[in-house]
Amino acid sequence: MANRSGSKPSKGVPTSQSGPQRALEVLTTQCDQLSESQRAKWADRLVLRFAELEATSEADRTVVDELARIQQAVRDLCEERYETVLEGIRPISRRSVFNHWKQFIKGLVACYRGERDKARALLTGMPEGSAPHNAAKAYLELLGDSDSQSDGGLTQHSLKIVVGTEAAPSILAAERSWQKGSLRSAYERLRKERPGFPSDRLDLDGLLTEFCFKALRLLNERDRNAFLEYLESLENRGKPKNLVESRWAFRTLVLYGKQAFSPDEVEDFWEEFLQVCDRLYGPNPRRRAVAYNWLGELIANISPSLPPFFTIFGGGKNSQWTRPFQSYAQELFERSLKHDPNYLTPHLKLCETYEAMNSQQERNRLLDKMVQRFPENKEVLFKAGQRCVERKAFVKGLDYLERARQADRVDPNIGRVLVEARTRLTAQYFQKQKPEKARSTWEGIRDLLVDQPKEMLQSRWAAYARRGVMEELYGDGDEAEKWLNESETVSPSVAVFSLFVYLARSYYLPSKKRADFQDTRKALMTLPTVSEANILFAVLEFWQAHLKSDPVDTVERCLKEYLSKANRQPFERKELVELVGTVKSGSGFNREVQALVSSRLRTDPEDPYFRLNRMLYKDFRPESLLSKARQDELKSIEEEANRRGDREALDLLSYVRKVTEMVPDLFGSFGIPIDFFDDEDEEEEGPAGRRAGR
Repeated sequence: MANRSGSKPSKGVPTSQSGPQRALEVLTTQCDQLSESQRAKWADRLVLRFAELEATSEADRTVVDELARIQQAVRDLCEERYETVLEGIRPISRRSVFNHWKQFIKGLVACYRGERDKARALLTGMPEGSAPHNAAKAYLELLGDSDSQSDGGLTQHSLKIVVGTEAAPSILAAERSWQKGSLRSAYERLRKERPGFPSDRLDLDGLLTEFCFKALRLLNERDRNAFLEYLESLENRGKPKNLVESRWAFRTLVLYGKQAFSPDEVEDFWEEFLQVCDRLYGPNPRRRAVAYNWLGELIANISPSLPPFFTIFGGGKNSQWTRPFQSYAQELFERSLKHDPNYLTPHLKLCETYEAMNSQQERNRLLDKMVQRFPENKEVLFKAGQRCVERKAFVKGLDYLERARQADRVDPNIGRVLVEARTRLTAQYFQKQKPEKARSTWEGIRDLLVDQPKEMLQSRWAAYARRGVMEELYGDGDEAEKWLNESETVSPSVAVFSLFVYLARSYYLPSKKRADFQDTRKALMTLPTVSEANILFAVLEFWQAHLKSDPVDTVERCLKEYLSKANRQPFERKELVELVGTVKSGSGFNREVQALVSSRLRTDPEDPYFRLNRMLYKDFRPESLLSKARQDELKSIEEEANRRGDREALDLLSYVRKVTEMVPDLFGSFGIPIDFFDDEDEEEEGPAGRRAGR
């Protein structure tokens, strides 16, 4: 009334007409004349408006900067970035008009972190009547003594503060059911007593709805299944309360029940979910495209490719075990693209699916279409270039790869495939008696080379060696000598250089000729060590995928002798850890590696990493790990690994556990009883006998 009659508002008292800029003016020009409570109310007006203010003076800039820090801290708090929150508000001083907000935010961080005493101290003592003071009441109620709470949960009083008197009883009853583990009872209570529940609005019912459906992940399997069965029964009986409930129900049945249902059932639920979304929000092709892509990814991962050592089941990425799921996924990705042809993700997933199914022609056609549709996309260009290199279309592949590199010059995968493409094209030109073209092509890899000895494709010394061998066989002798000398100079050792050059000659030589191994053998046997063996095996692994058996067999026989002699030399634990990780069980070097492991165990009989490796090298069949003797040994190894903090052993144990978890299901699906292996290895020595026998 005073304002309408023309009188001025009282100094320092915010009015409904006072905008953020007016609040800034009061806080910078009249701050000293205001009481603490009045300053807090003006500051609250600025914070809660989330306005962007313009500073016209140094005093303005201080307030504006502190306001921005408070508002950003609130955003970070919502996203649980607590360290960022505290760091952001640290510069705000005790004299700041926003100090009570700083105190309130610090109190919330302490509350969310479970620091109850600290939270109580921070959430008290703020200016009476300020927004943080009023908001802190609910938190202080929640942080009260245990005897003021009901079953460790909310009290009627605290609920009234937060949600109001009318809503408190039903929410309290639902919360008690939740505390007892019965989400179904809590949901049924809210569904019965709250007319607006379930809801997708930004209100209390919407918040409760989201909590009920997302809280499923916190339940044990029995309680979760009880809630899922309840949702399914509602839909089967045609008694959902509203469309929002149907939408949440079908979504939840897919997300949490996908392991219990067949792929066809999962798809049926997902189709129901999409139909309800269409009725609620109207048809949306993009929504369907995203939904079918998501379902395609889910189906593709239902039965992942089996580990290669499951030979009895035909393990590997092209296993018939996975093919039906891949075909199903293919159909869903194609359906996604029908709804949104410009959606990149299903294009990429469909490309991966064709590759897993070994459908090369379909993948090539799809990649050509993808390049036309997404001509600037790095991932598309890279995949297209990579495929061109695989089918020896090097010039076309280089064009795609160079364009991908222009989009991202630091992606190591692009650089790696570029080096491969240019190296292979260089060899092709040399073999076609086009040395100038070959040398020009090779020059393009210079700035892609790295000084990492075990990176065989991009390592400088290895690239120089390949160039030298190609010059030696098809180009100029002087050039060959120059590149080979340079390679040997920067290589890890003479033995490594000699082995690499021998295998490179074996690869690039015409098929009827053979490279001489004598000089290489002499270099290898000069001073064998476990450390050098690591990179020798990296060299062998790099070349053996491209070579026929003769040179590889020759090298493998020599490396067996090399390892036996290396075992006579001192070696570090970390060197053997690296070697064991490189030379896999079943590769033909079991005896030699096991001898090295035994040497290490004689030095340290309880070393968990090598105890585990000895077990795996002795019998790498995953099913044998189910026997009681093996399980007892694994438990003993895990205890020792935890005591030592042996990260290598714990990581390998985690992998072994995952493998053994797969075995019962796989054997059960073939009709083999789970206890088939329980009596195996009964004569295996226990830990005490094993130690005594060393």
